[in-house]
Amino acid sequence: MKIIILLALLIGGCSFKNKGLNNQVSEGHKELYTYPEAPSTEKPEEFIRLSLASFNDLEAQIQPLEIKFKDKKNKEEESIKIGGKEVISQYINILRANSKNTLLLDSGDIFSPSTPTSDIINFYEDLKFDAITLGMSDFNIKLPAEFKNTPDYLKHFAAATKTPLILSNLYDLRTARHIEWPGSKPYVLKTVGDVKIGIIALIPDDIVGKTTVDNRLGLFVENMLQSTLRQARLLKSLGANMVIVMTHQNLNCGLNIARQKNLPLEKVNFEPRNSEICDLTNVLGEFVNRLPPNLVDVVIGGRSEQKVANFVNDTLVMSGFAKGVSFNLADFYFNKKTKELIPQKTQVFQPVMTCHEFFKETNDCYYKDDSVNHAQRVPAKFFDVEITLPKQEVAPKTTQIDYFKAINELGFHLVFHPKKRGVTKLAKLELRGSELVKLLEEGFNTNHKASWHPNPYQYHQNVLTLNLAGEKIQPEKSYWIGIDLESFYNTPIFSYYTKNQNFITFAHKSWNDYSYDDAVSTKLSSNLSGTKLPAPDTQE
Repeated sequence: MKIIILLALLIGGCSFKNKGLNNQVSEGHKELYTYPEAPSTEKPEEFIRLSLASFNDLEAQIQPLEIKFKDKKNKEEESIKIGGKEVISQYINILRANSKNTLLLDSGDIFSPSTPTSDIINFYEDLKFDAITLGMSDFNIKLPAEFKNTPDYLKHFAAATKTPLILSNLYDLRTARHIEWPGSKPYVLKTVGDVKIGIIALIPDDIVGKTTVDNRLGLFVENMLQSTLRQARLLKSLGANMVIVMTHQNLNCGLNIARQKNLPLEKVNFEPRNSEICDLTNVLGEFVNRLPPNLVDVVIGGRSEQKVANFVNDTLVMSGFAKGVSFNLADFYFNKKTKELIPQKTQVFQPVMTCHEFFKETNDCYYKDDSVNHAQRVPAKFFDVEITLPKQEVAPKTTQIDYFKAINELGFHLVFHPKKRGVTKLAKLELRGSELVKLLEEGFNTNHKASWHPNPYQYHQNVLTLNLAGEKIQPEKSYWIGIDLESFYNTPIFSYYTKNQNFITFAHKSWNDYSYDDAVSTKLSSNLSGTKLPAPDTQE
């Protein structure tokens, strides 16, 4: 997985250095995205300063990510940890300690099938998020077994969490009204430091083409622009001094600079007020371009997992990186008497990376600079406050087993184990015989036949049939399939079964990572009902 490392910041009531673009170079990376020193204490008395921090594409990554990489200077493998609830909490607490007025938001993709819903709820409540919304993947996740469809699960989540879940353009088709789920809101109007902040959250317009009907059963998604016009004007009439829109959409604002300067995209230093560097031809670009002047002040996006910190027609668009490795940060000034936003004073900064520690040479955790000695480390700092490393927990020992042992001990009839895969925990999937036949046929026709063990494909006298333990698969009989989670979620032939309620995981069991050699090798691609077929080139 490609993780981009960056770090920057700002906070309320203080002034900060601004490095500009002087370190936008291919080598010599040093503090490109960090402000580890304490900020100055100058406080302009005539302004109210608001610090806005936001996450996107967190995907319930509440454990730290450990990134392994090759240190070319020392020719050794190194690793560094980023993110995780304990460290993210420290960064946010330091921000709040230095900023009298803060706002913390999340613009979507908040779930993961591997993280319990209660842990997700606790994360947002413990960090005191002011509002969250849903992203595209939140409508496509594998549901807990007790829920039959995605809307029921989302409704349950809204009622269970104390963090406001904003869904501004989601309607109930039965009532033709905005959804009335307990805990969900069409907008939030929040007073922060005597300033009223209106927050809208929009489900993306392209959800219809990226989700199944079942995943939005009984729901209607209103056009983003139409919903914004109505909700933003309402918020303005209620006295909002600033309007923020959250939507899980993306812009690309760094690719042209990367090409022009021959830089990796992650090394591009943004130019926030250069209006010509962003591609505005996609859904979010067209949306921002069509907004009336002075209606929306900030749009928080996501999905692309690239940094965006750019003004489009005086509207600031921000997004950062996935899995909690960064958060977006900007600073806004309001007239102390009139409470009006002063747009020309707005400052936007690079995404703040949630580093556990810094490389000594660079004062950050950007790990892709080949000229750096990554073995030398110093404590990470945020506003001159050291980040305390989380205590190392000893993980329960994982037992690796082969498929023979799995069949005997775990009750599998058949296992799916691709070559050079299987480091994630095991799962057990129940299928009817008729479903299993279709899955095996699809696996045969999509070059996954070598991954099934023991080999269910029997070839005799030019006839290819399916058998388990020498018996024909019975259509109404139940069969248990063994598979590791990585293979299950990353192999397309299993996508239809992601909501199977009879899906059991084994927390501390995984496959031995070696390959087998017991599958049929053939060029045949046809129905496997026992039809006589031409002889393949080779037989096993």
